[in-house]
Amino acid sequence: TRTISEPQERIVTILVSPFISCSARLPVYIMISSVFFGKAAGLAIFSLYVFSVLFTFASALLFNKLLFKGKPSPMIMELPRYRKPTIRSLMLYTWNRGKHFLEKAGTIILAASIVIWVLSYFPTGNILTSFASILGKSLEPLFRPLGFTWQMVTALIFGGAAKEVIVSSLSTLYGASSLPGNPGLATLASQITPPVAFGFLIFVLLYFPCFATIAAIKNESGSWKYVWITVLYGLGIAYLLALITRLIGGAFL
Repeated sequence: TRTISEPQERIVTILVSPFISCSARLPVYIMISSVFFGKAAGLAIFSLYVFSVLFTFASALLFNKLLFKGKPSPMIMELPRYRKPTIRSLMLYTWNRGKHFLEKAGTIILAASIVIWVLSYFPTGNILTSFASILGKSLEPLFRPLGFTWQMVTALIFGGAAKEVIVSSLSTLYGASSLPGNPGLATLASQITPPVAFGFLIFVLLYFPCFATIAAIKNESGSWKYVWITVLYGLGIAYLLALITRLIGGAFL
């Protein structure tokens, strides 16, 4: 956002950027969609990306009207010169992105996975009486209208470290608590319905961004005010839309 000269446009861009579906959320989409939507998994994932763009656009209009009343900004756009990418630049970009993910996987995701395992194992060695269970179950009543299980709630909390951690969280929590003959995510499939699963994906898309993004919002905007706006707005809308998805989907399925 530093290339945006208008302060108003810069703040709005900072506020709505977390609602653009990033690559970190894609593993969550793939895992949940493959379990619940079968051959329609691709369509479900595509619809999330379309919804992300539309929601970001609508949120930008809303923030412009609510936060900057009567302060129209001039529309001046300077487009860079476009060139056909070379094979070398494509390979270099792919390598850099892959390297970044591996570094992230080897640090944040690995560390978060270890923390999740510790919280899921201690103090008794039984996940049903672990710290993670206590945390998830204490918040489960708040998410009961959405149909979320305590494992899903716990995974969402751990997703604050990095959204990819939601995948390892669900795998760890359900893998540890599964019964013989009903392993891992098959347990999740038996506990919730497809509308609840899609509502969960919408929640993952919109709820508070990862901690690194929150820090970036604070640094770039220079105010905790905009951090709270992003977090509370995202959480509120995510909860509302997940609830609507469950109610409407449940009425037809």
